[in-house]
Amino acid sequence: MNSAPFKPILYLDCFSGLSGDMIVSALLDVGVPFTVIEEAVSALPLSGYRIRHEKEIRNAISVCRFFVAVEEAKQPHRHFSQIRDIIEGSTLNDRVKRTSIAIFEVLAKAEAKVHGTTIEEVHFHEVGAVDSIIDIVATAAAIDHLNATVACARVPLGRGFVNTQHGLLPLPAPATLAILEGVPVEGTDVESELTTPTGAAIVKALATQFGPIPPMTPTRVGFGAGSRSLPNRPGILRAVLGQNHSQRKFLLVVFTNEPCKRNHAFMHALDLSQHGHIVKLLIEGEATQCLGEREGKFGELFALADQKGLIAGACKTAAHGCSTGDLSRNVVELAKQQNIQLISGMREHAAIGDYVSSGFELVTY
Repeated sequence: MNSAPFKPILYLDCFSGLSGDMIVSALLDVGVPFTVIEEAVSALPLSGYRIRHEKEIRNAISVCRFFVAVEEAKQPHRHFSQIRDIIEGSTLNDRVKRTSIAIFEVLAKAEAKVHGTTIEEVHFHEVGAVDSIIDIVATAAAIDHLNATVACARVPLGRGFVNTQHGLLPLPAPATLAILEGVPVEGTDVESELTTPTGAAIVKALATQFGPIPPMTPTRVGFGAGSRSLPNRPGILRAVLGQNHSQRKFLLVVFTNEPCKRNHAFMHALDLSQHGHIVKLLIEGEATQCLGEREGKFGELFALADQKGLIAGACKTAAHGCSTGDLSRNVVELAKQQNIQLISGMREHAAIGDYVSSGFELVTY
């Protein structure tokens, strides 16, 4: 059976918080070549910095550290529009440009909200400096290299106060908390900043899910260290790269004589297949046919021989278009007519919302 490749998952286990340098460090340790970072950074029209990485032992764990050394000359406080122009004017590929700008846009919206201005007018201070620009662009380039979807643990937050360009601010920093609206977080008793605005913006822009590690087969684990190690938090970010198990297989069984309803089913199957799922389609109606391999979009068709009752049970409410009263026999006969190999395996079944009334059922396995 052929199926479309599914992107790997990169899970960020942020038990000690998140910052830009921690994320880049972890991505290097999980397998991104340093040349990927070097080439991305050199594509920016910036100067007055040097980057390097090294290994060290932190809490008896071998970790990677990513460093950006900036010349002592004071860096300017850039607007979002200036940073966007720097990125758009670079020789980065379009994917990395879009990702980098999306991260900065998250930052800009949060800063604008906190300071009561617009994203075009807001000044970036710490995050407008060369080192923060490099952290964000390096992250975007590394994710592009891995071609992975990003998942993240709940984001831990410290307490207390932090000195900034705006003076003494409470922790979590106002911009950090504004960025994390809608993101699962957890408070701690740590009297220090655990998650920075840059770290928060990166996961807000990139992560598709937050919480426990998702179903996956780990293929590589990396550890990235930040600049600080606290007594009760080692200042380490763990990155887990693995095979994605979220791909689902669907058997779409259609019982209807109405072309418009069949078309509805076809479009739903196509949408599922375009999101990386394997879709099998069985049609019974006025023109009984299978659409497997149709324009290469649906893949080969098959049914589940040893659980015919489950298939029939899932289809009963949509049986008004059936030619006989034996739903399981209909499915099996359709499979035989189309030379579909009957296989068995673990699965679950589910009807999808009001699709039942449209004459078809979706069975997952």
